[in-house]
Amino acid sequence: MITATIETAIDTFDFLSNSRMAKARDGRLWVIYRDKDNGTYDVKVAYSDDGGVTWTSEVVDAGRGASARCALAVDSTGTIHVVWCDKQFLPAWAVWLWYRNRSSAGVWSGITQIYTDVNFTAALQPDIAIDSADDVHVTWVEFVAPGAVKYRKRTAGVWGAEEDAHTPIATLSFGGGSLAIDSSDLPHITFWKEVGVFPNDLVNIFYAQRTVVGWQPAEQVSAEVVPAGPIHEYPQLALDSSDDVHVVWMAYSSYNSTFPAKPNIYYRKRTGGVWGVEEQVTDVNYNQGYGVSIALNTDDTIHVIWSGLGWGANLGEYSVQHRQCSVAGVWSTQDDLVNEAKYNYLATSLWAKYPSGNILPAGFAFIYASEDTISDLKFYSAIPGTVGGGNPGVVELLT
Repeated sequence: MITATIETAIDTFDFLSNSRMAKARDGRLWVIYRDKDNGTYDVKVAYSDDGGVTWTSEVVDAGRGASARCALAVDSTGTIHVVWCDKQFLPAWAVWLWYRNRSSAGVWSGITQIYTDVNFTAALQPDIAIDSADDVHVTWVEFVAPGAVKYRKRTAGVWGAEEDAHTPIATLSFGGGSLAIDSSDLPHITFWKEVGVFPNDLVNIFYAQRTVVGWQPAEQVSAEVVPAGPIHEYPQLALDSSDDVHVVWMAYSSYNSTFPAKPNIYYRKRTGGVWGVEEQVTDVNYNQGYGVSIALNTDDTIHVIWSGLGWGANLGEYSVQHRQCSVAGVWSTQDDLVNEAKYNYLATSLWAKYPSGNILPAGFAFIYASEDTISDLKFYSAIPGTVGGGNPGVVELLT
């Protein structure tokens, strides 16, 4: 096991995003995050060439004032691709979406606006992924009524037209989830939105895929049908070797839950286009899901990482938890990975379909925030055959 501090005193408001970590074919690890330096919120990346023991950071965008909601992917050449949100004040207040890349030689491209709207519009919760041809796929939420989930692709360096992956949302209670690319280089997304009208409303998880003819109608993932109260949010998505879909999320739920007043962790699989039974990863009378993430191994073993209260020696502090599920569908006992007398939360796992090194043969790795009075960005690795070994255990901080 390896644990290390990547950077101290970061800003964590931005952490409920998606792809935060990637691995290049040469083994270099990359992470992206928001940091507050000199009074402004800056987007930064950090990389490690020794398996996560030591890290070097670089600024992606500084001084614009409110950089946020950033995501990162790496292609087969070692070039990293990043997207983030930032507000502009002219011609009207708006949050726009920006893109930049860095070659394996360390050369940064210029900054490109990939979503611009002159109205009071916010582009939020972007995600980014690479396909087998090293083309770039980006999704985000257009947070203005009636609302939409947006998509854009960069092919051979040229950005294509903006597409509506799902619209209209018709409510301001919605949010982005995550993006994954299948073996045909087609995108799959998850998101959450409100269904019904108050007081008979609820929030559910949805999934949509793009075929060669365009975006298909969204499918409801969470099985909630009882109105007035249940909330399902922050879904994360991964695809296995057969392109079957795996989704995890957090929910206050009346569906098959002993404790509907507490958020717990849920999972569901879509096999050959058919959704299986919704499963609970947790069912406890403590808040769970302050960040939930999913990753698959090359043999399709599932790893779910989340933060929650009520575990181990520090019941009142958020700790990082882990469960895995075998290909046969058998869930393991729970691992209490990071448990201290402070918040450890908002974990994001290493996983992407492309390039192939982002799918680990075994084990898992993730970044998370660790906070007492300030928040530090930390790295955790439990990968067999690497420095530090593959067994979850007592956290040793390498600062």
